[in-house]
Amino acid sequence: MDLGPRQSLEYLSPEIALGVAALAVWWLGRFDRLDRTGLGEIAILGAALSVFLAARLSGWGEVWLLERLFLVDGLAVFFKILVGLAAVAVLWIWLESATVAREGEVCALVLSAAVALDLMASAANLASAYLCVELASAALWGLTHRAGPGDSRVRAARAVAAAVSLLMLGAACWLAGFAGSPDYERIHRAIFDLAPHSPFAVACAAMAIVIALPARLWIATATRGAHVRAALAAFAALAFAAGGLALCMRLLFAVLSSPGADGGWMGPPGLDWRPPLTAAAVVAMTLGNLAGLRERSLPRLLAVCSIAQVGYALLGLAAATRAGLEATLLYLAATAPASLGAFHASALITRAAGREEIESCRGLLRVAGSSAGLALAVSLLSLSGLPPLAGFVGRRRLLGALLERGFEGVAAIAAVNSVLSLCVYGRVLRSLCAPAPGAPVPRWRLYDASFAGLLAAATVGLGVHPRPLLELAARSVQWLPR
Repeated sequence: MDLGPRQSLEYLSPEIALGVAALAVWWLGRFDRLDRTGLGEIAILGAALSVFLAARLSGWGEVWLLERLFLVDGLAVFFKILVGLAAVAVLWIWLESATVAREGEVCALVLSAAVALDLMASAANLASAYLCVELASAALWGLTHRAGPGDSRVRAARAVAAAVSLLMLGAACWLAGFAGSPDYERIHRAIFDLAPHSPFAVACAAMAIVIALPARLWIATATRGAHVRAALAAFAALAFAAGGLALCMRLLFAVLSSPGADGGWMGPPGLDWRPPLTAAAVVAMTLGNLAGLRERSLPRLLAVCSIAQVGYALLGLAAATRAGLEATLLYLAATAPASLGAFHASALITRAAGREEIESCRGLLRVAGSSAGLALAVSLLSLSGLPPLAGFVGRRRLLGALLERGFEGVAAIAAVNSVLSLCVYGRVLRSLCAPAPGAPVPRWRLYDASFAGLLAAATVGLGVHPRPLLELAARSVQWLPR
């Protein structure tokens, strides 16, 4: 069903809620004499409302918006909910972990990035996809460089970011010219008719689009180094990773694939994207875990290990089957509470200790009443893929999808990386269990304890009873083209 601009507003209600909240906190934050302590609550309320409105879209079917620029289907609803929840959690972590200068600006940028990532999950046109990547990247740059000096390193990063943007724009224009339209379905038909004559050019163009958001994410955060807060790292690890995966899924399955007779998706002749995607997943898993072995900062350890988590999620896409796609969505939903819980606990622990080293959480599991240490331990065990936590359910489904497809070697590499990730997180767990007389205990406020308890309960409960996650993943796998 195709809807015009006026009829599309109801289906864009999550983005409207986020946008209105962003404008409200930005405008109110401009008044110096106004009590701005409630701006964070307004922003969190707007993000929470977007989650509720996105959940209401579930089951409404496939709807095209704004002359086929966007599509609302099960996949889009899944990522809208995930991005909204990530925005709520990140605002919570950021605003309670430390005093935030220009609070209204921070909240507005987080909400603006969430709007762009929401729309990115619905993009069904190269023009809308490009604009969403640009908007999300601009908001991220504003968050990471609000007070950053304009030194040569930052200027060089801006130049590289501009080059990446031009590369994506050029690739999008080439594909649109090749197909005669930026619409995904038109490009899909053109590729399957003409790709045997130019598979290499199509592959390069698709790669330039897929890597644009991860490259901009790396450029923005790398130039800030240790100054990137745990909350921002959590936003990048979950919301931006979700937006990038949504863009990747749309492009690989809606444009570069067609359902095969064996139940899997196949690319056009001469353009098999599964081997390079498998290699990318293996590299991301391995490098993320190896980098975590050397990292001494607790928030940065969680940030680099999130690269490995994205690598695991890519394995389901590399399988190119319905089971693999469901496993990817299941893994994202299963690890989200644990990832947010780990960043939240690390923010509280490092604030109490006054430093970010892993040693700042030393002995917290031995101290009576240290709920932060327990919350961090539960989250890390889930991210390691240990039963009976939610991360184990997602990891098991991914390995099952690989074995079903006959990728035993890749499944073995993933299993080895699971052991490696346990070694990485084991460094933190050992510090939590080590004796440390007089270690500072993070003080919990009621809403902090409630938030951490909710995330820990979701991590444990969804591992013991994963059926809601399985049903959500199954309903969300709806693809273009039909």
